[in-house]
Amino acid sequence: MRFFNTNGHFRSFGLGCLGALLLAALLPACTQDPIFAMIAREVKPREPQIKGVPTKMVVFEYGSQKAVFVGASSLHRYIQVNGQAVWDSAIPQPPGKIIDLAATENYLYALTNADSPALYRLGKQAPIWEQVSFPHADFPRLQAIYGAVDDKGMPLSDYIFVGSLANSLGKDDRTDYAVYRAKDSGGAALSFTALKEGTSLLSGAAYDGNNYYFSTKGDGVYWLGGSSPVMVTGKENVRGMIRVDSSILALCYGGDILKIDGTGSTVLNSTGTGHYLRGPAAVYRTANGQRTRLLTAVIARDSYSNTYGYREIDITTGPILSSVPGEIILLEPGTPPYGTMDDVNRYRDTIEPKPVNAIFQVPSDIDPEMTLFASIQGTGTMKNDTDGGLWSYRAREGGWQWNAE
Repeated sequence: MRFFNTNGHFRSFGLGCLGALLLAALLPACTQDPIFAMIAREVKPREPQIKGVPTKMVVFEYGSQKAVFVGASSLHRYIQVNGQAVWDSAIPQPPGKIIDLAATENYLYALTNADSPALYRLGKQAPIWEQVSFPHADFPRLQAIYGAVDDKGMPLSDYIFVGSLANSLGKDDRTDYAVYRAKDSGGAALSFTALKEGTSLLSGAAYDGNNYYFSTKGDGVYWLGGSSPVMVTGKENVRGMIRVDSSILALCYGGDILKIDGTGSTVLNSTGTGHYLRGPAAVYRTANGQRTRLLTAVIARDSYSNTYGYREIDITTGPILSSVPGEIILLEPGTPPYGTMDDVNRYRDTIEPKPVNAIFQVPSDIDPEMTLFASIQGTGTMKNDTDGGLWSYRAREGGWQWNAE
């Protein structure tokens, strides 16, 4: 049986301690023992319908209908049918297992086959996927793809950004990668331009309405406002970027959140000891569409162990949507003031032990319920892969909970 310390982390108890706790639970004076609350909120793991380690989620309009796409061993689409959002895999499938997805205004892109990566694209009305040629011999091995999107996940441009690995590796992952960009309007074959060679792995791309940016895992953020990329930060390990309104935020592994513009960056937050930002982020909205939280995947460390899950940042006030400096506070889901959840213990029981590789709230015009999804990296040790796959936060038997979709 699992028990939690005051920080929400696992501790194991021997049979003797377990027996003592059960005996205490039977005493009349202990009818409110926390063990009963634990049993009452216990969540039965579900078998995910999308298994493995799903990709990030992207929005794309295919066949004249907007949908959320996610990839794993195959491509899946979340689409509205008769006023209700449902999963549908009856769509053209790219060859091979999908390791990354991205979308522009014109195409959906899939990076497939980790052992021998290949890039494919699907047009809005296309019946099949078209393979994209990438003739760059010095950095031939594609690793990551990104489009520039708004805070609802909608594509903002016709540029696709790709990160690729060198043909012959050195000893420094700050110089083993390159970043390229291509414009996909007009339907012609893509011509990739090298933005930066001898850098770190591409970790994000963004557009603020005037300027483009890309981020790297160890070489900071670059602005594409001139004839060549200009670094607007130091050499931070930036794990992801997100646009919130017209602000571009870079999430650094060490805990800082940077607000980016064409002239530089401002540190908005230093989370301090114990919190590391993994990169995935999403904007969370309430039922009336009000933008209230920035959700960010984390690693939380203390003297006992690591936990994962995500944290919330209130964006109704503070410096993210304002030019006024201020402190950003990471909130554990389920703690006042409430955001995505209203029960911190259920958060700790379900998603907190899991690494979150992507998090996304579905726009209301696709799903009226605005469901919150997360791509979960499991351990692969539980029966039927119930510890990983695509998860969602929904009302199920036993109440609102994070569980496999």
